[in-house]
Amino acid sequence: MRRSYNTTRRENDSKERIEGMNISNARKATARRSRKYWPKARNGFRRWLASIKGNEATFYMTYPNNVEWNAKIFKGVIVSAGGDSVVIQDEATGRQFLLLYRNLDYVTVDIIFD
Repeated sequence: MRRSYNTTRRENDSKERIEGMNISNARKATARRSRKYWPKARNGFRRWLASIKGNEATFYMTYPNNVEWNAKIFKGVIVSAGGDSVVIQDEATGRQFLLLYRNLDYVTVDIIFD
């Protein structure tokens, strides 16, 4: 019982602090609080893609509002993975593709074990 009381009290205190602030300060406080909990979850797959560089992968992408092709599949070897994109190279043609994470649906990877 006491534990739930403390949690409720803390939530009420933080609400009171935010109500006393102007809107921009309240947004900053909320952003600071959310950054504490989410960065690992958001960047988990990006770190994972960077760690499996050199493996062949299939990227399933969706491009909304595109009449010609709204869904496209890219296959290739992962060359690099950054904060908002991944670069893959098609082994057959040698072409490289820069794929943005915002269009990414899911990835399948053929992991090579040494």
